[in-house]
Amino acid sequence: MRASSDRDPDPEANLHAQAVRDCGAVPVLLPKDLDPGDVRLLLRLSGILFSGGGDVNPARYGGQARLATDRVDDQRDAFELALMRDALDAELPVLCVCRGLQVANVALGGSIIEDIPAHLGPAYAIRHNQREELGLEAHAMAHEVEVVPRTLLHEVVGADRILVNSFHHQAVRELGTGLLVAARSDDGIVEAIARADSPAFFLGVQWHPELIRTSDPAAAQIYARFVAASETS
Repeated sequence: MRASSDRDPDPEANLHAQAVRDCGAVPVLLPKDLDPGDVRLLLRLSGILFSGGGDVNPARYGGQARLATDRVDDQRDAFELALMRDALDAELPVLCVCRGLQVANVALGGSIIEDIPAHLGPAYAIRHNQREELGLEAHAMAHEVEVVPRTLLHEVVGADRILVNSFHHQAVRELGTGLLVAARSDDGIVEAIARADSPAFFLGVQWHPELIRTSDPAAAQIYARFVAASETS
């Protein structure tokens, strides 16, 4: 097995599966009721992709429940948080998309901005949910992000600024242990993370490369590098 998606079969998971398949990997979809402590499973996988979805239960990071109400799923939280910690301990290549980035941050002791508009207040200028706030289609680009030099993301995309799509109302507040910022939007919101001291591939992006990879070389390259890392792990 070369790559895996972390959630039950749905259209988004299928897009991730097709993306890694197009890069030569064999995708395996993991159901949320699977035992994440199954060492035999982890040993058979050579990379894990954590996809998007609803809010992580704020009780897991000391947040405000009234602001985190989008499809909270305690079973999925428990599965993904445990799987994330196991994958990082095993130094497997990991790619995290949108919610996946937030799961990684919480798994490593970080916290989440429960709602970006409420957090920024009058300073909320960049619209981070392009479908609901701007009426843009999934494949359209919503805003730019600034890529931090000398990070894995900068190495992967080869640019200081890139355009991204955007479908989130939450973001990283305090970074988890060992994580660093790899990109920010112009309003200061964390848009990508990496690990500071790990030999394994680890990248989290707040946007959805699975929706733009056929038209955006940077998005396509994210999958290509993840699969390449998985093939050598």
